[in-house]
This record gives sequence, structure tokens and C-alpha cells, in this order.
Amino acid sequence: MRRVLILKQVAIGADTATVGEIIVVDDVTRDRLVRDRLGEDQGEASGVADDAAANHNVTASESGTYIRMTKSDEAKTVTFRPDATHALPNSGVWNIRNAGAEVCTLTAGEGVTLNAPAGGTLVLDPHMNVTVIRVAQNVFDVIGQTVAEV
Repeated sequence: MRRVLILKQVAIGADTATVGEIIVVDDVTRDRLVRDRLGEDQGEASGVADDAAANHNVTASESGTYIRMTKSDEAKTVTFRPDATHALPNSGVWNIRNAGAEVCTLTAGEGVTLNAPAGGTLVLDPHMNVTVIRVAQNVFDVIGQTVAEV
């Protein structure tokens, strides 16, 4: 089985998945098994959260939330802390936008792995967006646009 975040509308058999849905698809039959909207059953928070601080620690209740880092006068960090101190939900999803004028860096707490997109880093220039998905204990995949590796 595979959990998929839908980024554009697609047909799945006789069904249609829309933007913002998370679905689970059987790899053999390609049948949809589960259908959730982002933020449903993934903690208390959902929707949009503006953060004007320089540092943001991701929380379990923010899974499914669109986090906008809005501070404009200095660099920002978004940190994913280890499960031992701040457990995050299995298959949790966080959508992050650098809405400020300076860079925003995704940081990994001690023992945490953030897998950058192919050819990318964990740095977001202004107006870049990423989706971060928890794929295993203390392991996260970053999907989206980041500053290119040099």
C-alpha cells in the first residue's frame, strides 16, 4: 500500500482525487483504500498558520497545516525535533512556505533526518514552498522547491 498526497487532480480508476487529499492506494489493484483531506484526523490544527517568529518548532497538532513563515527582517528556521522529546504522527504532513524576505532553513533536531529534494537543499528562498512528510521514526522527506545544491 502507498500513501499519496495529491498535488493536482487525477483519475484513479473510476474515481477522482482532488488537490489536498491524502489517499492510500493498493499497489497491486490500484484501488483507493482510504481518503482524507489534509488536516483531518491528523491533530487539532488544520488550515493556515502564520508565524512571524525567527524560529519555529513543528508540533504534532500542526500536521496538515499550511505554515507560513512571515518574518521579513531576518533568516528563519523550522525545526523537526526527535520523537524521543516531541513525537510527531506517523505519516504526518506539514506544508511550509517562506513568506518573508529572508531565507528559511529546515533544520533537523538531534537524531532526525530530513531528506532534501533531488538536487536541492533544506533552504527556502522567499516564496518557496515545501511539503514535509514523516516517513519513519525521526525520518522526513522534503518535497518541493528549495535552493539548488552548489
